[in-house]
Amino acid sequence: ERFLLNPLPSGGEMAPSPYDYVWIIPFDYITSTKSSSTKELISNRQDTFTLSSSDGFIKANVKQNGFYRVNYDLQNWQAIINHLKQSPDSNVLSPVDRAGVIDDAFALSSAGLINITVALDMSLYLRNERDYVPWSASITWLYILSDRLSLTEIYGEYQRYVSYLLNDTITRYHFDMTDLSHLETFLQTEVLQAGWRFGNEDIGNTASSMFRNWMTNADQPIPPNLRVVVYPAAIACGGEEEWEFLWQRYLNTSDPYEKILCLFGLSHSNEPWILSRYTYIYLCT
Repeated sequence: ERFLLNPLPSGGEMAPSPYDYVWIIPFDYITSTKSSSTKELISNRQDTFTLSSSDGFIKANVKQNGFYRVNYDLQNWQAIINHLKQSPDSNVLSPVDRAGVIDDAFALSSAGLINITVALDMSLYLRNERDYVPWSASITWLYILSDRLSLTEIYGEYQRYVSYLLNDTITRYHFDMTDLSHLETFLQTEVLQAGWRFGNEDIGNTASSMFRNWMTNADQPIPPNLRVVVYPAAIACGGEEEWEFLWQRYLNTSDPYEKILCLFGLSHSNEPWILSRYTYIYLCT
């Protein structure tokens, strides 16, 4: 079946295809009792294969090598969820496979093919997740849900729920954590940025303190990986002085990426008159 993130309206038809939207798929899978992958070639809509009841749950599209989504029956979804909650870092599901089931669950729920409760129930395991790739996939979808719920009466509850998922990982990878691996550095940036977006006041206060310290002591710049967090948080929590300092930084730096970070940070002021000034200056330069 062709997957559409935004399904066709009732009565809508896809454009005709000489292949009838059927693809030959190199389908591979692992189970909870067999970590080596089994490969099958699916060439039509009716292809089937048999699993033993002792195999436990199945996770298809091993390491996300195939360009396709995978849906399961509710029993298998629940078995995957239970496994993630009990042993998220086991050798059965690699970080890429954990990211894959999260991404599939949220994408399928977004398309109306499964209930959103499946994806949200799965997301509870994230409190014990320590790898970057599953977190990155999850945060992308948590942002999408945030945008969809931001004007509803349940947004406050959703915001608190996401904060609950993030809190332990934020504590583990707070601003003062150094000597991190490459992927841990990515994870630190992702969770701090998400934590601030979902209302973690401690992140805003720490970012403001780091920014003020940089303003008075040029020898202590913001670490490069944290600037995408510190710049917008400090500008949002600060006033004209912080905004002007970052504006001057934008004017004086020759680093294109640093300019982008400065513009991103400058846009987060909560003062309407500063934003009006920013828009005017930007359009006139």
